[in-house]
Amino acid sequence: MTLHFVKLVLGNKNYKQKVSTEGCADVDDFRANIKKKYPHLLNSYDGAQLTLFQPDGTTEIDPGEVIEKLNEFAVGPWSPLVVRVEELPLPAPIGSSRKQLTYKGMSTEASCRKYFDALAAKLALFYKFDWGVDSSFPTIGDVFKAVNESNWKHHTRGKTLEERTDKDGFVEQPTEVPLLATPLPELFDEDEWKRIKELNRKTTERIHDARLPTDTYFFFLQLNSTSRQYVSSKGSV
Repeated sequence: MTLHFVKLVLGNKNYKQKVSTEGCADVDDFRANIKKKYPHLLNSYDGAQLTLFQPDGTTEIDPGEVIEKLNEFAVGPWSPLVVRVEELPLPAPIGSSRKQLTYKGMSTEASCRKYFDALAAKLALFYKFDWGVDSSFPTIGDVFKAVNESNWKHHTRGKTLEERTDKDGFVEQPTEVPLLATPLPELFDEDEWKRIKELNRKTTERIHDARLPTDTYFFFLQLNSTSRQYVSSKGSV
């Protein structure tokens, strides 16, 4: 059994762990072990959706390679194998039933928020930009901030051997190219950015307008007492 340092890349977040080759005959088996090592981050994926790269982060390792092949890559704490996924999963609703109840009766706003979450997650596949330290996924506000402050970069990939070989058979040195050539600010025109921002603003306002639904009963607990009160939204006790 061998332990290899592996760096999981999700958007602009990196997670480094040591992963065992125990029970692995080939790289495909090792991908399954990687998934087990990151049970929460990779819960929405199958091992087959993971792509393993050499420590340079651009040269893909074929899943059919025998597991001993990994020993050839001088893997270490500062030169780990790199794992990427094709796309980020849409964030699942997380939190208490109270949070979920908050969104009842606001299906339009919730749908809009889901759309913006999905858009931000998709953009994070192609562009690097900062988002909350404690957040597993970016928000559309993070995207706006990155564009406004010009604080973003392209995610890149290594050119294939075919792309680096000219018609005379000469091969260029390995280079990287953007996954998506279009700069982030130019992905939408000025009018489209304005409409996206306005829709996001209205969605946020309607979700956080502090208006309680009518004919609904709420349950309150006093922190300094074990007494309970049932108070209707209309104010009666």
